[in-house]
Amino acid sequence: MAGSRETPRVSRLPARNTPRRGSCWGESAMSILDVEGVSKRFGGLWALHDVHVRVEPGTVVGLIGPNGSGKTTLLNVCNGVYAPSEGEVRLDGTPIRSGRPHRVAAAGVMRTFQDSRVFRTLTAMQNMRVPLLHSRVSEGEVRRRAWELLEFVHLTDHGNTAASELSGGQRKLLEFARALMPRPRLILMDEPLAGVHPEIKQLLTERIRAACDDGVSVVVVSHELPALLGVTDHVACLVEGRVLLTGEPAEVTGDSRVVEAYLGTELGEELSGGGVAGSEEGVS
Repeated sequence: MAGSRETPRVSRLPARNTPRRGSCWGESAMSILDVEGVSKRFGGLWALHDVHVRVEPGTVVGLIGPNGSGKTTLLNVCNGVYAPSEGEVRLDGTPIRSGRPHRVAAAGVMRTFQDSRVFRTLTAMQNMRVPLLHSRVSEGEVRRRAWELLEFVHLTDHGNTAASELSGGQRKLLEFARALMPRPRLILMDEPLAGVHPEIKQLLTERIRAACDDGVSVVVVSHELPALLGVTDHVACLVEGRVLLTGEPAEVTGDSRVVEAYLGTELGEELSGGGVAGSEEGVS
C-alpha cells in the first residue's frame, strides 16, 4: 500500500485560490465546460446523440451508463481528440477544436485513462515532471510541487521507484497526481476506480474531492457507482449515446429508467434491489 496511515499526510493541494462552487445544472454560476448538442458519428454509427452537459468550477460530475453508451467518446470530444459531428464543446466559452489535444491541455484540461498512461520506465518523480518539461517554471519549483503532490497521494516513499514496479492502483494515483502538476482547471478521468484495491479506491476518491474543493473541476467516467456517488455533485447517465437523465446522484441512480438501462448486469441487480452497496473486490 502507498503510505502509512499513522503518518500525518497532506490532505489538500498546494496553495491555490478556491472559486465559489455552484450547482452543476443550474443557471446561477458560470460553467467551465459546456457540451451543447454534441453528436458524434463514426461511419454509419452514431456514438453520441445531441448530448448536453455543463460542468461548473469546483464540481465533480459523474458519467455513468452501460458499456458502449458513449462515455469515453464524450471525453475524447471534450479534450479535442475527436471533432463533434454536430454541436459544440466550449471551455470557458471558447470552442474546443479537434485534433489539438495539446492545445486543450495547455488551456487547463488534463486527462487520465482507464489503462493508466504513465511512463513505466520512468520513476514516479520523473513522471511528475513531464507536464512541465517545456514550461517556464523553475526546476526547483517543479521538484517542490512534484514532491508535494506525491505526498498528497501517499506516494512519497515511491518517488524514486520505476512506475513499472508500482501496483495498478498506485499508477492511477500517480497519473492523477501528474495531472495536477500544471494546476489544471478541469480533469477528465476515465475509469480511475476500476480494479484497484479498496483502500486505494477510497484514497483516490478522497483526493478527487479535495482537488475539487480546491477549485479543480473533475469529470469522472466510472462503473464503480458506490465509490462514485460518494464523490460526485451531479451525475449524467448515458444510454446508447444519449443523455437519459441528469441530476443529483441519488436521484439519477434511483430512477426506474436508469435501473432498466442496467438490467441484466450485476450493477442492475444492485440498483433494482434498492441500493448500490459497494463490493470489496480489488486487485491492486
